[in-house]
This record gives sequence, structure tokens and C-alpha cells, in this order.
Amino acid sequence: MNNLVSVIMPVFNGEKYISEAIKSVLNQSHSNLELLIIDDGSKDATLDIVNKFNDERIKYFRQENEGVSAARNVGLKNVCGEFLCFLDADDILPKDSIHDRLVVFKNDVNFVDGRVEYVDSTNTNVLGIYQPVLDGVNPRESLLKIDGKCFMGVSWMIRTSILKSYFKVGLSHCEDLLFLIENTIEGNYKKVDSVVLRYRQQNNSAMTNLIALELGYLTCKAELNKNSSISEKSKEAFRRKSRSIMFKSFFKKGMFMSAFRTLFKFKK
Repeated sequence: MNNLVSVIMPVFNGEKYISEAIKSVLNQSHSNLELLIIDDGSKDATLDIVNKFNDERIKYFRQENEGVSAARNVGLKNVCGEFLCFLDADDILPKDSIHDRLVVFKNDVNFVDGRVEYVDSTNTNVLGIYQPVLDGVNPRESLLKIDGKCFMGVSWMIRTSILKSYFKVGLSHCEDLLFLIENTIEGNYKKVDSVVLRYRQQNNSAMTNLIALELGYLTCKAELNKNSSISEKSKEAFRRKSRSIMFKSFFKKGMFMSAFRTLFKFKK
């Protein structure tokens, strides 16, 4: 297959890692691609680094700082590829990432994912591996159950023509889960056994992350409640699992009041 593939890369103050991320895209074994870099108001040397690459496949966009969802939406509105995937500016695509997923697409397949390696900041040590187990079925119910059978981040390659909605602007957590749920109305999900993404783990404040994660799940719940294409049973499955995740996460961090409050926040 020699289809054009669009890679959407949002970046904010990414001078530390973006050069490595860009190289990982341009050096793909599948070369028929475009790289859409959306600069979300960076104030560091991000643009200077991007300008060092002389490759007509790179398309650069800049906006005022609006967050990762808004940046990805700019990319979605400007893609030309028949297929697309996402890459954050501190992550890496292995050389065959695009090729290995692209060859799996058939008429009934709209989404292809693969193994994800969690690496340290130097991209030398593998801290963990995620391997999806879902294969050959529609992924929507799995996403709604948050059952871990398919990855809930943006490691998927997606058939562009099936997209029906954009990312919810303003969220820093769960925006990718909501995006995938809203766009998996039809078509099947396939997995490959090769590594398709090297995800660089960063140290962030646990308390800040949990509060943002709770907001993400609550926003997802509100949006899903308005979605008539999702059954009440599936909506309840989402509420139950997200409530459990947040209760256990707060409790584990000793945030006991937040843990018990979250039980009431996730009611219908």
C-alpha cells in the first residue's frame, strides 16, 4: 500500500524532544506521508528546531495557546491523507510503525493499533509494555467499559473518512478516550504485534493529574449522556468503571475526602 498517511503532532514548548520526534516520522519505512506540526503557542526554540528540517512533507501551523485538543483539531481540519495517526512531540514512532499498521487495513477495518513501549526520558530504558488484545471487532463497547483490551490513547491509526467529531477542547485528560468513543460508530479494530509507539513517561504532580483526570471522566460522562447512539447499559458501564477508577486512585494517594466525593459525582 502506498496510501498517503497524515501524522498530526501537537507541540507546546517542545524544544527538548521535538527533533527526535520529527526524525522518527521522516525516517519511516513508509515514506508517503505528511507531518502536520501544530505549535500551540510555544515560547521556546520549537520553531527554530522545526525550521532546521528541509522536508516538503512537513506542514507547520501556529496558534495561541489553547491546549492539546485544539491543536489536534487544527491538524484534523488540514489532513490530506487517507489514513492518519497522532504523535506527541516527546514521543517516538519506530521505523516501521506506519507500514505495519497500514498493511492491516481492509474494507471492514477502520482502526489499527499495536504495542506501546513506555520509555524513560532518555528513550533508552523500557519501563513497561502495553499490548492490546482486542482484534477484529468494533472497539466501542470495550472503550465504554474501559476494560483495557484496547489502548485508550492516540496510538491508533484511523481511516480519515470515518471521522465524525473533533477533540473536546479544554480537557487535558480523557480527551482521547472521548474522541475515540465518538468516532467508533462503525468499523472494526485490528492490532499488530510490533511496537507502534514509544511513549516517553514524564514526572507530573500526582494530585494535579488526579483532579484533571476526574474532570476528564466527568466531562466524558456528560457528553456520553447526550449521545443517543450509545445504550443506557453502556453509559452505566462507563459511569461505574470511571467511578471505580477515581475512587481507588484518590484513596491510594490518601485523598480520602475526594475519594468519597467522587462516588456521588459519577451518579447518572
